Amino acid sequence: MTQQRKTVRTYSDHDKLRAVAAYVSTGTVNKASQIVEIPRRTMADWSQQEWWHEAVQRVRTEKEGELDAKITAIIDKAFDTVAERLENGETVVNPKTGERYARPISGRDAGWLGAVLFDKQRILRNLPTSISENRSSDQLEKMARQFEKISKQSEAKTIEGQFERMNED
Repeated sequence: MTQQRKTVRTYSDHDKLRAVAAYVSTGTVNKASQIVEIPRRTMADWSQQEWWHEAVQRVRTEKEGELDAKITAIIDKAFDTVAERLENGETVVNPKTGERYARPISGRDAGWLGAVLFDKQRILRNLPTSISENRSSDQLEKMARQFEKISKQSEAKTIEGQFERMNED
């Protein structure tokens, strides 16, 4: 009977970081192990170690930064496009003649855009975006009782004295 020897493979820090990145991208050890061609069992063992969790957090933070930069670039382009459309109108094609012309943005669209952007700006500035009235009848009754109590506490006072009327000549 021949015994098979297990080959023990050593993985570099780079290999481990690739495994972590694949895991963060796919969300599962199984898929990640297929991508980086590291046995699933090895990656499952790694995922139980402290260094793995720290590396996952670092990679996620980096990915969040990359994603934030991409989203910011898209938002910038979108705002540039919106500003250009507000200024110059939408380019449309006359279906009969094929002629291209600029049609002003509609009042409805401009109003909607202004309202949404106003709300988003207020959110960025940590300001309220709506008014909420909180005047229930219970609160009004409570205030009425407080005013009544205050009025009973202050007694009418008579001040004795004399007064002289002066001529305004």
